[in-house]
Amino acid sequence: EELPERVPEKKENVEAAKLHMKAQENRTGRLVRSFLPQISGVGGGEQFKSGSDEAKSQEFWKVEASLNLYRGGRDQIEDEIRNSVSDLSQKSFQAEYRNELKEARKAFWKLIALNQLISDRKEVLAKNSQNLSAARRRAGAGLTTNADAVQFELHRIRLEREVTSLELERDVTQNQLGVAIAIDDHKTIEIAADFPKITEIPKPVEAPHDRLLAVSINQNYEQIEQRKADQSSRWWLPRVDLYSNYGLPSLSEDYDRGLQRRKEWVAGLRVTIDLGQGFEDRNEALVRQTEAASFKMKVQHAMRKGQAQSHERSHDMSTLFAM
Repeated sequence: EELPERVPEKKENVEAAKLHMKAQENRTGRLVRSFLPQISGVGGGEQFKSGSDEAKSQEFWKVEASLNLYRGGRDQIEDEIRNSVSDLSQKSFQAEYRNELKEARKAFWKLIALNQLISDRKEVLAKNSQNLSAARRRAGAGLTTNADAVQFELHRIRLEREVTSLELERDVTQNQLGVAIAIDDHKTIEIAADFPKITEIPKPVEAPHDRLLAVSINQNYEQIEQRKADQSSRWWLPRVDLYSNYGLPSLSEDYDRGLQRRKEWVAGLRVTIDLGQGFEDRNEALVRQTEAASFKMKVQHAMRKGQAQSHERSHDMSTLFAM
């Protein structure tokens, strides 16, 4: 009962996955932020000389602001991509947690099995010691030969070797459990539990295959790549910005107005289409579509694998219960 709590509390890579999930959550909300005004300022001083004129020194400054009006839907797609990445990070955290919990449970139940095996072997050793003593007494009384005592002695040696081997395996398993629940000194782990009594065949949980975590993760990847392809394919749509700036120009930028200290104010509408970037974006869209197709194939494989594993679990449970 403690394992589900100890794994997320102590396991470093589970905590790392949780921190990554929180980081991706903080990156969402891109669409709203894209419409916030972009404000910047620049200022400084320079020394300027033109021709045979005397060198002049003067400060300059400018405050600029721009507002995104339209970007061809790219910001909305970017917002959807970040939401999908955030959802993917949550599922990756779940997968990491489940894998660590699975390893912890495997080590836990193996320890119980090893403890039981060691206990059984020691009981057999005690019984064998009694039989060995009895065989030696009979041989000493001349009732039998030493053959029986030799057989019990050989059996004792074999049992002691088995106990030693099982104890070494238990130490390794304790170490694995210590790693799973982040305990440095694995020798301090003590487990006093027995196998539960199974009175009927447990039925495996039959979840829809499209809800399997591996399927869902690959679906997320497919969705992300497809949205990135859509984003790159909009290279031909213009970017429209409203812009304005106010300031004192530098002498090198506008000598006459700078020298006269005439401040200037500008406002306008800017439409931009980057044709050079368009060729690269077209190729990127094709790459992303291919990646999306590959993840679609992984989704189908994960669904088929999940169906096969469900059948194997059901078969194994029936077989083990019948033994």
